[in-house]
Amino acid sequence: MERINERLPDSQYDALHHFISVSTWDGAAVIDEVARRVPASLAPLGGEQDLLLDECGWEKAGHKSVGVARQYIGQVGKVRNGPVGVFAVLCRGSHAGLVGGRLYLPTAWSAAAARCTQARIQAAAQAYRSKPELAAALVKDLLGGGRIATDWVGGDAAYGNSPTLRQALKSSGQAEVLDVAFILSDGEVSWSGLLLSRFARLTKAADTRVRLPRRGPRQRTGAEGPAPFREVE
Repeated sequence: MERINERLPDSQYDALHHFISVSTWDGAAVIDEVARRVPASLAPLGGEQDLLLDECGWEKAGHKSVGVARQYIGQVGKVRNGPVGVFAVLCRGSHAGLVGGRLYLPTAWSAAAARCTQARIQAAAQAYRSKPELAAALVKDLLGGGRIATDWVGGDAAYGNSPTLRQALKSSGQAEVLDVAFILSDGEVSWSGLLLSRFARLTKAADTRVRLPRRGPRQRTGAEGPAPFREVE
């Protein structure tokens, strides 16, 4: 809230807090209007228009804010207390605009009906839905409703590994660019770095097999770059 107050000229903290926390307003209608305006703002740039799916989390103390739980927060690269959401971004080149989002509700919330009711979560939204399922719902709402158009839909392995999402895109004939990681029974990981699907056809573009080290740190990213894996093929 403090950061919003700093960015908005002539705003008052108490008024903003009342508006966001107490006032009755339709958040879905607001993001729908944003989604309607983003394509028009990107149109003059030309080139391919892409819809990217990814999650974002942020640290949050306490336990009453909807969706807050101990879970992996990508911004800090570790498990922390906070909520996580799945978001859709429309982009052309290096320019992008948010066009949709869904709050991920962990089982600590979805399995506690009384807690959800106290937090004023509507009954229809209390059921557990995985992050790829939320992403599939976003794609259906945005593309199925005709609010936006995209040349392809992209995402990392968290979404490319989801049969639900891939099947939804395949059924709609939507071109996709998704990372996919296959975990093999012998502990190897086969990374298909890029899978392309156009009009319900998947084409494997690259495939490299690597083995995770049995001991020591897993892959990490920092000032020295990713820690290398030992190649087996």
